[in-house]
Amino acid sequence: MTSGEAAIEFLLESGMMKRLPRVGWLQRGVMPAESLADHSYRVALFAMVIADAMAQDTEIDIERVLRMALIHDLAETRFGDLPAPAKRYFAKNAKAIAEQNAFKDMTNPLDGLSNYYQSLLQEEITAETLESQIVKMADRLELLLQVVEYELAGNQLVADLWVPAKHTVFADFHPFVHELYLAIKSRRLTK
Repeated sequence: MTSGEAAIEFLLESGMMKRLPRVGWLQRGVMPAESLADHSYRVALFAMVIADAMAQDTEIDIERVLRMALIHDLAETRFGDLPAPAKRYFAKNAKAIAEQNAFKDMTNPLDGLSNYYQSLLQEEITAETLESQIVKMADRLELLLQVVEYELAGNQLVADLWVPAKHTVFADFHPFVHELYLAIKSRRLTK
């Protein structure tokens, strides 16, 4: 049984996401940059909308989708948001292993909930289930929408994150996800 004290410690540490900026935005001159919590919140909303739309014709465990979306970047409270250019300096899977270890340390005090939360994170990382793939799509779409918002606010240094070659995954995944992508793309000043 998880104690109230352990749960509050977990929630206090998780609250650091509200104060930690996404480093990739800072590197591109965005001030103030969105926080990890800002990003995670909208990923959860994206995941909810995608899951609800897809659930009209496909069986989806929407609760699992939302839980994965809420915890997908939680371990970054321990070491911040590692920007893409920095990842090339780490061994393959080093970031994922570090996140899993940090998340395990964060959730261990939660006793019975710990294994469940760790299994959700593992499912999200491996992206082998439909639910975890929805979270991956939501994470990517949220990034692109944030790029558009920063571009519209006048920051053109973020445009390098718009990599069309990587965007075929949206069309391949589901028509609704592709529709979301096209709606985001249509809002860009530079097409």
